[in-house]
Amino acid sequence: MSRFVLHPNFRYIGGAPVDDVALIALSSSVSIPSSYQFPDAIVSGWGWTGAYGSSSDALRQTKLKIQDNSRR
Repeated sequence: MSRFVLHPNFRYIGGAPVDDVALIALSSSVSIPSSYQFPDAIVSGWGWTGAYGSSSDALRQTKLKIQDNSRR
């Protein structure tokens, strides 16, 4: 890992974090064969459960499809 990239609009409104996501930038590239089938990525957190909701008491997770750079 070389650095964190925070969301440019990260801020607090009424004590609640907004746009509180970040990416981890790798210090070197990763080579993956073109025939490799990307698995789902799992993201997790204790974030807010809705725009005007409350924070979750339980760690929540979801799966995201990973796309290679050629799909931009």
